[in-house]
Amino acid sequence: ENATDKGIVSYQKIPLPFEEKSEDIPATLEKTITKKASGKIKIFNEYSAASQRLIKNTRFESVSGKIYLIENSIVVPGMSTLAGKTIPGSIEVMVYGDAPGEEYNSSATDFTIPGFKGDPRYTKFYARSQTPLEGGFSGTIKVPSPEDQKSAIDRLKETLRSELVKKARAQIPEGFILYDNAIFMVFDDLNAINTQNPTHITVKGLLYGVMFDKSALSKFIAEKTIDSYDGSPVLVRNLADLKLKPKGEILDPANLKDISFTISGDALVVWDVDTEKLQNELVGVSKSDGFKNIIIKYPAIWRAEAVVRPFWKMNFPQNTSKITIEEALK
Repeated sequence: ENATDKGIVSYQKIPLPFEEKSEDIPATLEKTITKKASGKIKIFNEYSAASQRLIKNTRFESVSGKIYLIENSIVVPGMSTLAGKTIPGSIEVMVYGDAPGEEYNSSATDFTIPGFKGDPRYTKFYARSQTPLEGGFSGTIKVPSPEDQKSAIDRLKETLRSELVKKARAQIPEGFILYDNAIFMVFDDLNAINTQNPTHITVKGLLYGVMFDKSALSKFIAEKTIDSYDGSPVLVRNLADLKLKPKGEILDPANLKDISFTISGDALVVWDVDTEKLQNELVGVSKSDGFKNIIIKYPAIWRAEAVVRPFWKMNFPQNTSKITIEEALK
């Protein structure tokens, strides 16, 4: 990337941020599902300045009498003092219903810790919901088939790729080229299927494009293929017809630093001529000796002919707008 070493052609990247596409698919299969309600609570310690460990599966009882548990052991910080005011220690944690089912779904509520009953800590340790308790379910629902889900994911990937490639090509600066095989897609497959709503498929994807400066790539091709090439400016006129293919799979395009390609095809290499400079030099010169003396200074020109009208005029016009240069390939 942005290399200047001889024998290496540099490239620039076109990064496009994540975009997403969604599709709803029919639910055709019956499936028995059991899921525990869950939500985030904040546990408070108004008992002492010492921290308190709560072991895995510590129970929390809601106002309605439902029991919820924590999945891992946690430590509730002790109380602290700020500006003379006592502040309870607190920690946020996820809790899960004691059993699957909708009866454990609940709006925000308060909790006690039954394990502290009969202990002074019972009234000094408590918890409050930070989110609703939801997702609890037990029963039979209809879900899409795995085949339908996969087909939807594949369709969304193709649509996303097509749209991102179109956007990438619209960003190519003048004088650059982007090959199809130098476009790399990264998709978020793991989160395509929402377990809460398996009929709604969402695919996220981003694109990285590797584009080349046409002049630099043309010079590189000339250096590699033409023994007599002298380093003069050239342009491969049919760059888009050549076939470019990466050597090996590109696993991490986001962190790409260098890349090896093969490029093949019949390249039409044309020496580049500064036509604007040539027009200026031809102003007012004779169409015979003056013309020859100027053309000889351009090694990229194999042969040139001058046509001046009317035929009896001996010199080129005094205005460049009246001088037209037509290119004919050898």
